[in-house]
Amino acid sequence: MIRILEIANGKLNEQILNGVREYKPEKTSHLLIEPLSEDFLCITNSYLNKSFVMAKKDWDENGAYPAEFEQFIGYPSQPLQEIDLPENFIEAANKTTTFVIALSYDCNLRCKYCYQQCNPDLDRRKMTAENLTFVLDTITAYQAKYPEKEVYIELFGGEPLLKENHDDVIRIFDYCVDHGCSVGITTNGVNIPYYLKDLVIYSGLGITVNTTIDSLSENEKTRFSSDDGVDSKGSSLLKSIYTLINYDIIVQVEANIDQHNIDQIGDMIRFYRDHGFLDNPNFRFGIARVDDRRFETGYDKMVTDTQLISKLNELNITHPHVYYAFVKSTLSLCRKLDPAFKQRERKYISNYCWASSPVDDVYYIDAALDVFRCTFTVGRKNYSQFKFSLENLEKYKAPNRTYLDYEKCKDCPIGGFCSGGCALSAEIDFNRMCEAEKDDFRSFLDTIYYPQVREMMVSYLQDNTTEQKELVS
Repeated sequence: MIRILEIANGKLNEQILNGVREYKPEKTSHLLIEPLSEDFLCITNSYLNKSFVMAKKDWDENGAYPAEFEQFIGYPSQPLQEIDLPENFIEAANKTTTFVIALSYDCNLRCKYCYQQCNPDLDRRKMTAENLTFVLDTITAYQAKYPEKEVYIELFGGEPLLKENHDDVIRIFDYCVDHGCSVGITTNGVNIPYYLKDLVIYSGLGITVNTTIDSLSENEKTRFSSDDGVDSKGSSLLKSIYTLINYDIIVQVEANIDQHNIDQIGDMIRFYRDHGFLDNPNFRFGIARVDDRRFETGYDKMVTDTQLISKLNELNITHPHVYYAFVKSTLSLCRKLDPAFKQRERKYISNYCWASSPVDDVYYIDAALDVFRCTFTVGRKNYSQFKFSLENLEKYKAPNRTYLDYEKCKDCPIGGFCSGGCALSAEIDFNRMCEAEKDDFRSFLDTIYYPQVREMMVSYLQDNTTEQKELVS
Protein backbone atom coordinates (compact mmCIF):
# COMPACT_ATOMS: atom_id res chain seq x y z
CA MET A 1 0.00 0.00 0.00
CA ILE A 2 1.12 3.54 -0.79
CA ARG A 3 -0.63 6.57 0.66
CA ILE A 4 -0.23 9.87 -1.18
CA LEU A 5 -1.70 13.27 -0.41
CA GLU A 6 -2.72 15.01 -3.62
CA ILE A 7 -2.71 18.81 -3.63
CA ALA A 8 -5.99 20.08 -5.07
CA ASN A 9 -8.67 22.63 -4.19
CA GLY A 10 -6.51 24.20 -1.51
CA LYS A 11 -6.03 21.05 0.56
CA LEU A 12 -4.40 17.64 0.72
CA ASN A 13 -6.62 14.83 -0.50
CA GLU A 14 -5.67 11.32 0.60
CA GLN A 15 -5.29 8.65 -2.07
CA ILE A 16 -4.52 5.04 -1.09
CA LEU A 17 -2.94 2.88 -3.80
CA ASN A 18 -3.41 -0.81 -3.03
CA GLY A 19 -2.73 -2.40 -6.41
CA VAL A 20 -0.11 -4.95 -7.29
CA ARG A 21 3.35 -3.43 -7.57
CA GLU A 22 3.73 -3.97 -11.28
CA TYR A 23 4.35 -0.44 -12.58
CA LYS A 24 7.97 0.58 -13.13
CA PRO A 25 8.35 4.14 -14.44
CA GLU A 26 10.44 4.39 -17.60
CA LYS A 27 11.83 7.72 -16.40
CA THR A 28 11.50 10.24 -13.59
CA SER A 29 13.59 13.09 -15.03
CA HIS A 30 10.41 14.96 -15.94
CA LEU A 31 9.34 15.23 -12.28
CA LEU A 32 9.97 18.02 -9.77
CA ILE A 33 10.93 16.35 -6.49
CA GLU A 34 11.38 18.46 -3.35
CA PRO A 35 12.01 17.37 0.26
CA LEU A 36 9.47 18.99 2.58
CA SER A 37 10.91 17.46 5.74
CA GLU A 38 13.02 14.51 6.86
CA ASP A 39 10.12 12.18 6.12
CA PHE A 40 8.17 13.70 3.22
CA LEU A 41 8.57 14.73 -0.41
CA CYS A 42 6.53 16.92 -2.70
CA ILE A 43 6.41 15.52 -6.24
CA THR A 44 5.01 17.55 -9.14
CA ASN A 45 4.32 16.25 -12.64
CA SER A 46 3.66 19.20 -14.94
CA TYR A 47 2.82 16.87 -17.85
CA LEU A 48 -0.14 15.35 -15.98
CA ASN A 49 -0.92 18.40 -13.84
CA LYS A 50 -0.39 16.38 -10.66
CA SER A 51 1.27 17.47 -7.44
CA PHE A 52 1.30 15.44 -4.24
CA VAL A 53 3.01 14.70 -0.95
CA MET A 54 4.29 11.21 -0.10
CA ALA A 55 6.57 9.62 2.44
CA LYS A 56 10.21 9.33 1.46
CA LYS A 57 10.18 5.65 2.44
CA ASP A 58 7.61 4.97 -0.31
CA TRP A 59 9.58 6.71 -3.05
CA ASP A 60 12.09 4.65 -4.98
CA GLU A 61 12.50 5.80 -8.53
CA ASN A 62 14.02 2.47 -9.49
CA GLY A 63 11.33 0.44 -7.72
CA ALA A 64 7.89 -0.88 -8.60
CA TYR A 65 4.58 0.75 -7.71
CA PRO A 66 0.86 0.00 -7.87
CA ALA A 67 -0.40 0.43 -11.44
CA GLU A 68 -2.58 3.41 -10.53
CA PHE A 69 0.53 5.39 -9.56
CA GLU A 70 1.18 5.91 -13.27
CA GLN A 71 -1.60 8.51 -13.36
CA PHE A 72 0.53 10.61 -10.97
CA ILE A 73 4.10 10.17 -12.19
CA GLY A 74 3.72 8.82 -15.74
CA TYR A 75 4.52 10.66 -18.94
CA PRO A 76 1.47 11.06 -21.23
CA SER A 77 1.50 10.06 -24.87
CA GLN A 78 -0.17 13.37 -25.77
CA PRO A 79 -0.38 16.79 -24.07
CA LEU A 80 -3.35 17.34 -21.76
CA GLN A 81 -6.43 18.85 -23.33
CA GLU A 82 -8.00 19.87 -20.05
CA ILE A 83 -9.07 23.26 -18.72
CA ASP A 84 -9.26 23.76 -14.97
CA LEU A 85 -12.11 26.27 -15.09
CA PRO A 86 -15.83 26.10 -14.25
CA GLU A 87 -17.77 24.16 -16.89
CA ASN A 88 -20.19 27.01 -17.61
CA PHE A 89 -17.24 29.28 -18.39
CA ILE A 90 -15.88 26.77 -20.88
CA GLU A 91 -19.28 26.23 -22.49
CA ALA A 92 -19.66 29.97 -22.97
CA ALA A 93 -16.32 30.06 -24.83
CA ASN A 94 -17.44 27.30 -27.18
CA LYS A 95 -20.57 29.26 -28.12
CA THR A 96 -18.88 32.61 -28.73
CA THR A 97 -16.89 34.09 -31.60
CA THR A 98 -15.17 37.42 -31.05
CA PHE A 99 -14.25 39.79 -33.87
CA VAL A 100 -11.86 42.49 -32.66
CA ILE A 101 -11.75 45.46 -35.04
CA ALA A 102 -8.69 47.73 -34.97
CA LEU A 103 -9.89 50.83 -36.80
CA SER A 104 -6.31 52.13 -36.82
CA TYR A 105 -3.06 51.75 -34.92
CA ASP A 106 -2.86 55.45 -34.13
CA CYS A 107 -2.78 56.32 -30.41
CA ASN A 108 -2.88 59.50 -28.34
CA LEU A 109 -0.55 58.06 -25.69
CA ARG A 110 3.02 56.78 -25.61
CA CYS A 111 3.05 54.47 -22.61
CA LYS A 112 6.61 53.58 -21.65
CA TYR A 113 5.95 49.85 -21.60
CA CYS A 114 3.79 49.64 -24.73
CA TYR A 115 4.67 46.66 -26.93
CA GLN A 116 2.84 48.07 -29.96
CA GLN A 117 3.60 51.77 -30.27
CA CYS A 118 7.36 51.17 -30.00
CA ASN A 119 7.20 49.38 -33.37
CA PRO A 120 8.76 51.73 -35.99
CA ASP A 121 6.97 49.89 -38.82
CA LEU A 122 3.48 50.37 -37.37
CA ASP A 123 1.05 51.49 -40.09
CA ARG A 124 -1.20 54.10 -38.47
CA ARG A 125 -3.53 54.62 -41.42
CA LYS A 126 -7.24 54.46 -40.67
CA MET A 127 -9.53 51.70 -41.91
CA THR A 128 -11.36 52.81 -45.05
CA ALA A 129 -15.15 52.92 -45.21
CA GLU A 130 -15.01 50.19 -47.87
CA ASN A 131 -12.93 47.87 -45.68
CA LEU A 132 -15.19 48.45 -42.68
CA THR A 133 -18.18 47.59 -44.88
CA PHE A 134 -16.41 44.39 -45.96
CA VAL A 135 -15.64 43.44 -42.35
CA LEU A 136 -19.23 43.95 -41.21
CA ASP A 137 -20.66 42.17 -44.25
CA THR A 138 -18.37 39.20 -43.60
CA ILE A 139 -19.49 39.07 -39.96
CA THR A 140 -23.10 39.09 -41.17
CA ALA A 141 -22.37 36.16 -43.49
CA TYR A 142 -20.68 34.33 -40.60
CA GLN A 143 -23.74 34.85 -38.39
CA ALA A 144 -26.01 33.52 -41.11
CA LYS A 145 -23.91 30.40 -41.57
CA TYR A 146 -23.34 29.77 -37.84
CA PRO A 147 -26.53 30.92 -36.08
CA GLU A 148 -25.64 28.86 -33.00
CA LYS A 149 -22.66 31.15 -32.34
CA GLU A 150 -22.99 34.28 -30.24
CA VAL A 151 -21.00 37.02 -31.99
CA TYR A 152 -19.13 39.55 -29.89
CA ILE A 153 -17.53 42.63 -31.45
CA GLU A 154 -14.68 44.46 -29.76
CA LEU A 155 -12.89 47.69 -30.65
CA PHE A 156 -9.12 47.73 -30.36
CA GLY A 157 -6.18 49.73 -31.64
CA GLY A 158 -4.01 51.73 -31.25
CA GLU A 159 -6.65 53.71 -29.49
CA PRO A 160 -10.17 53.03 -30.82
CA LEU A 161 -11.84 56.00 -29.10
CA LEU A 162 -9.90 58.70 -30.93
CA LYS A 163 -12.21 61.58 -31.81
CA GLU A 164 -11.58 61.06 -35.53
CA ASN A 165 -12.98 57.51 -35.19
CA HIS A 166 -16.34 58.71 -33.86
CA ASP A 167 -18.42 58.12 -36.98
CA ASP A 168 -17.01 54.59 -37.44
CA VAL A 169 -17.58 53.74 -33.78
CA ILE A 170 -21.22 54.81 -34.04
CA ARG A 171 -21.57 52.85 -37.28
CA ILE A 172 -20.33 49.71 -35.50
CA PHE A 173 -22.69 50.37 -32.57
CA ASP A 174 -25.63 50.67 -34.98
CA TYR A 175 -24.56 47.44 -36.68
CA CYS A 176 -24.51 45.68 -33.31
CA VAL A 177 -28.01 46.96 -32.54
CA ASP A 178 -29.29 45.54 -35.84
CA HIS A 179 -27.44 42.21 -35.53
CA GLY A 180 -27.76 41.47 -31.82
CA CYS A 181 -24.02 41.67 -31.00
CA SER A 182 -22.54 42.61 -27.65
CA VAL A 183 -19.72 45.17 -27.67
CA GLY A 184 -16.34 45.42 -25.96
CA ILE A 185 -13.91 48.34 -26.10
CA THR A 186 -10.24 48.21 -25.14
CA THR A 187 -9.21 51.83 -24.58
CA ASN A 188 -6.65 53.87 -22.67
CA GLY A 189 -9.65 55.81 -21.37
CA VAL A 190 -8.50 59.32 -22.18
CA ASN A 191 -11.48 59.98 -24.48
CA ILE A 192 -14.13 58.12 -22.49
CA PRO A 193 -15.52 61.50 -21.32
CA TYR A 194 -15.86 62.53 -24.99
CA TYR A 195 -17.75 59.30 -25.80
CA LEU A 196 -19.69 59.20 -22.54
CA LYS A 197 -23.05 60.24 -23.98
CA ASP A 198 -22.77 57.73 -26.83
CA LEU A 199 -21.87 54.90 -24.47
CA VAL A 200 -24.89 55.65 -22.28
CA ILE A 201 -27.22 55.86 -25.30
CA TYR A 202 -26.01 52.47 -26.57
CA SER A 203 -25.82 50.86 -23.12
CA GLY A 204 -28.44 48.30 -24.18
CA LEU A 205 -25.75 46.58 -26.27
CA GLY A 206 -24.26 45.06 -23.15
CA ILE A 207 -21.12 47.15 -23.52
CA THR A 208 -17.93 46.22 -21.67
CA VAL A 209 -15.24 48.89 -21.44
CA ASN A 210 -11.70 47.72 -20.69
CA THR A 211 -9.43 50.57 -19.67
CA THR A 212 -6.24 51.21 -17.75
CA ILE A 213 -5.30 53.29 -14.74
CA ASP A 214 -1.88 52.23 -13.51
CA SER A 215 -1.78 54.41 -10.43
CA LEU A 216 -4.06 56.88 -8.69
CA SER A 217 -1.15 59.15 -7.78
CA GLU A 218 1.70 58.54 -10.24
CA ASN A 219 0.01 57.61 -13.51
CA GLU A 220 2.29 59.96 -15.42
CA LYS A 221 5.30 57.73 -14.71
CA THR A 222 4.15 55.26 -17.36
CA ARG A 223 1.22 56.74 -19.31
CA PHE A 224 1.67 60.15 -20.90
CA SER A 225 0.25 62.08 -23.82
CA SER A 226 2.03 61.88 -27.16
CA ASP A 227 1.50 65.66 -27.51
CA ASP A 228 2.43 67.34 -24.25
CA GLY A 229 3.61 64.72 -21.77
CA VAL A 230 0.86 65.41 -19.25
CA ASP A 231 -0.73 62.78 -17.00
CA SER A 232 -3.29 60.76 -18.95
CA LYS A 233 -5.61 59.89 -16.07
CA GLY A 234 -7.46 63.01 -14.99
CA SER A 235 -10.36 63.06 -12.57
CA SER A 236 -12.80 63.20 -15.51
CA LEU A 237 -12.01 59.57 -16.38
CA LEU A 238 -12.95 58.31 -12.91
CA LYS A 239 -16.12 60.40 -12.97
CA SER A 240 -17.01 58.95 -16.38
CA ILE A 241 -16.37 55.39 -15.18
CA TYR A 242 -18.64 56.00 -12.20
CA THR A 243 -21.36 57.20 -14.57
CA LEU A 244 -20.96 54.20 -16.88
CA ILE A 245 -21.22 51.55 -14.16
CA ASN A 246 -24.40 53.19 -12.91
CA TYR A 247 -25.88 52.93 -16.42
CA ASP A 248 -25.33 49.14 -16.50
CA ILE A 249 -22.14 49.31 -18.54
CA ILE A 250 -19.45 46.94 -17.33
CA VAL A 251 -16.10 48.66 -16.80
CA GLN A 252 -12.94 46.68 -16.20
CA VAL A 253 -10.10 48.89 -15.00
CA GLU A 254 -6.69 47.24 -15.11
CA ALA A 255 -3.48 48.36 -13.46
CA ASN A 256 -0.29 47.35 -15.24
CA ILE A 257 2.02 46.56 -12.35
CA ASP A 258 5.75 47.21 -12.29
CA GLN A 259 8.28 48.43 -9.75
CA HIS A 260 6.83 51.93 -9.51
CA ASN A 261 3.31 50.88 -8.44
CA ILE A 262 3.49 47.37 -6.96
CA ASP A 263 3.25 48.83 -3.45
CA GLN A 264 0.17 50.86 -4.41
CA ILE A 265 -2.13 47.91 -5.19
CA GLY A 266 -3.70 47.91 -1.74
CA ASP A 267 -4.31 51.68 -1.90
CA MET A 268 -5.98 51.31 -5.31
CA ILE A 269 -8.30 48.58 -4.06
CA ARG A 270 -9.23 50.66 -1.00
CA PHE A 271 -9.90 53.71 -3.20
CA TYR A 272 -12.26 51.81 -5.50
CA ARG A 273 -14.00 50.26 -2.50
CA ASP A 274 -14.33 53.49 -0.48
CA HIS A 275 -15.59 55.55 -3.44
CA GLY A 276 -18.42 53.26 -4.48
CA PHE A 277 -16.77 51.51 -7.43
CA LEU A 278 -15.79 48.05 -6.25
CA ASP A 279 -19.13 46.94 -4.82
CA ASN A 280 -21.00 48.01 -7.95
CA PRO A 281 -21.83 44.80 -9.87
CA ASN A 282 -20.70 46.44 -13.13
CA PHE A 283 -17.17 47.28 -11.96
CA ARG A 284 -14.06 45.08 -12.04
CA PHE A 285 -10.49 45.84 -11.02
CA GLY A 286 -7.84 43.83 -12.86
CA ILE A 287 -4.23 43.37 -11.84
CA ALA A 288 -1.87 42.74 -14.74
CA ARG A 289 1.91 42.80 -15.13
CA VAL A 290 4.09 44.81 -17.47
CA ASP A 291 6.13 42.53 -19.71
CA ASP A 292 8.27 42.69 -22.83
CA ARG A 293 7.48 39.67 -24.97
CA ARG A 294 9.84 40.50 -27.82
CA PHE A 295 12.61 42.01 -25.66
CA GLU A 296 12.32 45.29 -27.54
CA THR A 297 10.72 47.98 -25.37
CA GLY A 298 13.80 48.37 -23.18
CA TYR A 299 11.53 48.85 -20.17
CA ASP A 300 13.58 48.12 -17.05
CA LYS A 301 11.01 48.47 -14.25
CA MET A 302 9.28 45.11 -14.63
CA VAL A 303 8.46 42.69 -11.81
CA THR A 304 8.21 38.91 -12.11
CA ASP A 305 5.09 36.79 -11.76
CA THR A 306 6.37 35.52 -8.41
CA GLN A 307 6.99 39.02 -7.05
CA LEU A 308 3.45 40.04 -7.98
CA ILE A 309 1.83 36.85 -6.65
CA SER A 310 3.74 37.33 -3.38
CA LYS A 311 2.38 40.87 -3.08
CA LEU A 312 -1.18 39.67 -3.75
CA ASN A 313 -0.80 36.93 -1.14
CA GLU A 314 0.46 39.54 1.32
CA LEU A 315 -2.61 41.69 0.64
CA ASN A 316 -4.92 38.66 1.00
CA ILE A 317 -7.38 39.98 -1.58
CA THR A 318 -10.80 38.39 -1.26
CA HIS A 319 -13.10 40.76 -3.12
CA PRO A 320 -14.90 38.94 -5.96
CA HIS A 321 -14.58 41.91 -8.33
CA VAL A 322 -10.77 41.88 -8.26
CA TYR A 323 -9.17 39.61 -10.87
CA TYR A 324 -5.70 38.80 -12.23
CA ALA A 325 -4.40 38.69 -15.79
CA PHE A 326 -0.73 37.80 -15.84
CA VAL A 327 0.13 34.30 -14.54
CA LYS A 328 1.29 31.78 -17.14
CA SER A 329 3.59 28.83 -16.29
CA THR A 330 2.62 28.69 -12.60
CA LEU A 331 -1.13 29.13 -13.14
CA SER A 332 -2.09 25.48 -12.55
CA LEU A 333 -0.14 25.38 -9.28
CA CYS A 334 -1.72 28.66 -8.17
CA ARG A 335 -5.11 27.02 -8.68
CA LYS A 336 -4.07 23.96 -6.70
CA LEU A 337 -3.36 26.21 -3.72
CA ASP A 338 -6.45 28.34 -4.27
CA PRO A 339 -9.32 26.91 -6.37
CA ALA A 340 -10.79 30.43 -6.54
CA PHE A 341 -7.60 31.95 -7.97
CA LYS A 342 -9.03 34.90 -9.84
CA GLN A 343 -7.49 34.45 -13.28
CA ARG A 344 -10.02 33.06 -15.73
CA GLU A 345 -7.83 32.32 -18.73
CA ARG A 346 -9.31 29.83 -21.15
CA LYS A 347 -6.57 27.49 -22.35
CA TYR A 348 -5.52 23.89 -22.11
CA ILE A 349 -3.24 23.12 -19.18
CA SER A 350 -0.48 22.17 -21.65
CA ASN A 351 -0.61 25.56 -23.41
CA TYR A 352 1.36 28.60 -22.27
CA CYS A 353 -1.40 31.14 -22.88
CA TRP A 354 -4.84 31.54 -24.45
CA ALA A 355 -3.36 32.57 -27.82
CA SER A 356 -1.42 29.30 -28.09
CA SER A 357 -4.57 27.28 -27.32
CA PRO A 358 -7.46 26.44 -29.67
CA VAL A 359 -10.05 27.13 -26.96
CA ASP A 360 -10.88 30.81 -27.58
CA ASP A 361 -12.38 31.77 -30.96
CA VAL A 362 -10.94 35.31 -31.35
CA TYR A 363 -9.88 37.24 -34.46
CA TYR A 364 -8.11 40.63 -34.47
CA ILE A 365 -8.79 42.44 -37.77
CA ASP A 366 -6.91 45.59 -38.77
CA ALA A 367 -7.37 48.34 -41.34
CA ALA A 368 -5.62 46.30 -44.06
CA LEU A 369 -7.81 43.25 -43.26
CA ASP A 370 -4.90 41.35 -41.74
CA VAL A 371 -6.01 38.94 -39.01
CA PHE A 372 -3.99 38.25 -35.87
CA ARG A 373 -4.29 35.66 -33.12
CA CYS A 374 -2.18 37.04 -30.27
CA THR A 375 -2.73 40.48 -28.73
CA PHE A 376 1.02 41.12 -28.74
CA THR A 377 1.29 40.53 -32.49
CA VAL A 378 -1.47 42.90 -33.58
CA GLY A 379 -0.02 45.46 -35.99
CA ARG A 380 2.97 43.35 -37.09
CA LYS A 381 2.35 42.20 -40.65
CA ASN A 382 4.73 39.25 -40.38
CA TYR A 383 2.44 37.72 -37.76
CA SER A 384 -0.74 38.03 -39.84
CA GLN A 385 -2.60 34.70 -39.96
CA PHE A 386 -4.66 35.44 -43.06
CA LYS A 387 -6.62 38.14 -44.87
CA PHE A 388 -10.10 38.53 -43.43
CA SER A 389 -12.83 36.78 -45.39
CA LEU A 390 -15.46 34.15 -44.67
CA GLU A 391 -13.57 31.59 -46.76
CA ASN A 392 -10.32 32.16 -44.87
CA LEU A 393 -12.13 32.12 -41.52
CA GLU A 394 -13.47 28.68 -42.28
CA LYS A 395 -10.08 27.37 -43.39
CA TYR A 396 -8.21 28.71 -40.37
CA LYS A 397 -7.14 26.28 -37.66
CA ALA A 398 -6.36 27.77 -34.26
CA PRO A 399 -2.94 26.85 -32.79
CA ASN A 400 -2.38 24.23 -30.14
CA ARG A 401 1.23 24.91 -29.18
CA THR A 402 2.65 22.59 -26.51
CA TYR A 403 5.93 21.18 -25.24
CA LEU A 404 6.02 18.91 -28.30
CA ASP A 405 6.92 21.93 -30.43
CA TYR A 406 10.36 22.25 -28.80
CA GLU A 407 12.70 19.30 -28.38
CA LYS A 408 14.32 20.63 -25.21
CA CYS A 409 10.90 21.15 -23.56
CA LYS A 410 9.82 17.51 -23.82
CA ASP A 411 11.68 16.39 -20.71
CA CYS A 412 11.98 19.65 -18.76
CA PRO A 413 10.39 19.35 -15.29
CA ILE A 414 8.22 22.43 -15.95
CA GLY A 415 7.61 21.57 -19.62
CA GLY A 416 3.99 20.53 -19.19
CA PHE A 417 3.10 23.92 -17.71
CA CYS A 418 5.46 26.19 -19.63
CA SER A 419 5.27 24.44 -23.02
CA GLY A 420 8.04 26.51 -24.52
CA GLY A 421 6.97 29.78 -22.94
CA CYS A 422 5.89 32.72 -25.05
CA ALA A 423 6.31 31.96 -28.76
CA LEU A 424 7.30 35.59 -29.45
CA SER A 425 10.03 35.58 -26.81
CA ALA A 426 11.22 32.17 -27.98
CA GLU A 427 11.49 33.43 -31.54
CA ILE A 428 13.75 36.31 -30.51
CA ASP A 429 15.90 34.57 -27.91
CA PHE A 430 14.77 31.12 -26.81
CA ASN A 431 17.53 30.62 -24.24
CA ARG A 432 16.87 33.97 -22.57
CA MET A 433 13.14 33.27 -22.40
CA CYS A 434 13.72 29.72 -21.16
CA GLU A 435 16.06 30.74 -18.35
CA ALA A 436 13.71 33.51 -17.25
CA GLU A 437 10.76 31.09 -17.11
CA LYS A 438 12.74 28.48 -15.17
CA ASP A 439 14.17 31.05 -12.76
CA ASP A 440 10.76 32.53 -11.98
CA PHE A 441 9.14 29.10 -11.67
CA ARG A 442 11.84 28.05 -9.21
CA SER A 443 11.35 31.26 -7.27
CA PHE A 444 7.61 30.59 -7.14
CA LEU A 445 8.19 27.07 -5.83
CA ASP A 446 10.67 28.17 -3.17
CA THR A 447 8.91 31.29 -1.92
CA ILE A 448 5.22 30.46 -2.39
CA TYR A 449 4.34 26.90 -3.37
CA TYR A 450 6.49 24.69 -1.16
CA PRO A 451 6.05 26.81 1.99
CA GLN A 452 2.25 26.65 1.61
CA VAL A 453 2.30 22.92 0.84
CA ARG A 454 4.51 22.41 3.90
CA GLU A 455 1.96 24.26 6.06
CA MET A 456 -0.83 22.14 4.60
CA MET A 457 1.14 18.98 5.33
CA VAL A 458 1.84 19.94 8.95
CA SER A 459 -1.82 20.81 9.48
CA TYR A 460 -2.94 17.54 7.89
CA LEU A 461 -0.63 15.44 10.04
CA GLN A 462 -1.72 17.22 13.19
CA ASP A 463 -5.35 16.44 12.35
CA ASN A 464 -4.65 12.85 11.31
CA THR A 465 -2.24 11.36 13.84
CA THR A 466 -3.03 7.75 12.90
CA GLU A 467 -2.29 8.39 9.24
CA GLN A 468 0.90 10.19 10.22
CA LYS A 469 2.21 7.10 11.96
CA GLU A 470 1.31 4.92 8.98
CA LEU A 471 2.92 7.29 6.51
CA VAL A 472 6.31 7.27 8.17
CA SER A 473 6.36 3.81 9.74
